Amino acid sequence: MLSIIAGTRISTLQNKLFHDRIVRAMPNTPGQLGKGMTVWTATEHVAAKQIKQTEAILGAMGEQLGAVRA
Repeated sequence: MLSIIAGTRISTLQNKLFHDRIVRAMPNTPGQLGKGMTVWTATEHVAAKQIKQTEAILGAMGEQLGAVRA
């Protein structure tokens, strides 16, 4: 699950959705023009293939920088 919901903790998403594979991202408005910057984090349950998909999706809006939480 990829979330851009502002102010929502990963733990809240996990508890409400009964799902451990969470990517939490914060894009900025220039992303609408493909010149944005998105910072993201993922839980340790997100598979490598899903990380690559996240990078591709968020990279379409501009630069992206992410990390997997341990």
